[in-house]
Amino acid sequence: MLRFLSKRLGCKDAARDVLQMVSEQLLNTQHSNIVENPKAYIYRAASNMANSYDRATLARRTYEAQSATSAVLDSDTGPEDTAAAHDLLRVVEAALDELPVLTQRMFLAFRIDGMRQKDIAAKFGVSLSTVEKRIAAATLHCHRRLRSDERPAPSVPDSDKSGQG
Repeated sequence: MLRFLSKRLGCKDAARDVLQMVSEQLLNTQHSNIVENPKAYIYRAASNMANSYDRATLARRTYEAQSATSAVLDSDTGPEDTAAAHDLLRVVEAALDELPVLTQRMFLAFRIDGMRQKDIAAKFGVSLSTVEKRIAAATLHCHRRLRSDERPAPSVPDSDKSGQG
C-alpha cells in the first residue's frame, strides 16, 4: 500500500500521511455489510484519500501564493494594483484548475517550489521529456487564459493621450 501511495503521490512522506489517515478512517468506520473484496476496498479508500490530499495540497499552495502576493503588494502598491494582481491570480488559478492534476502538481513544483525538472521527473516516476512537455503545456495554457481574459485597460485622460499633458 505504501508503494502504491508513494507512486500515486510522488512523495513517500505524503504517502505515509495518507496511509495513516486511511488506517484511522477504516478503524473508525463501522461496517454493517461484509466487504466482498477487502483489498479492492482498501485500495479504493486509499485512492480517494490521495485525491483529497492532492486537493488540500493544491488549496494550501494557492492560499500561500495568495498570501505571498498580498504581502508583497501591501508593502508599496495601491488598491488598484492589489486588485489587478488578485484578478490575475484568479485567472491563473482557474486556468490551472482546467489542467489534469498531475500537470498541475508538476507545474507548481517547478514554478512555486522551484524544483528542477529532472527532480520532478524522479519524484513522479516519469521521463524528463514528459515533465518538460507538461510544464510547457501548463505555461502555454495559463498564458492563453491571461491573454483571452477580458480585463479593461486602465483609462487614460484625454490630456495625457497626446503626450503633452
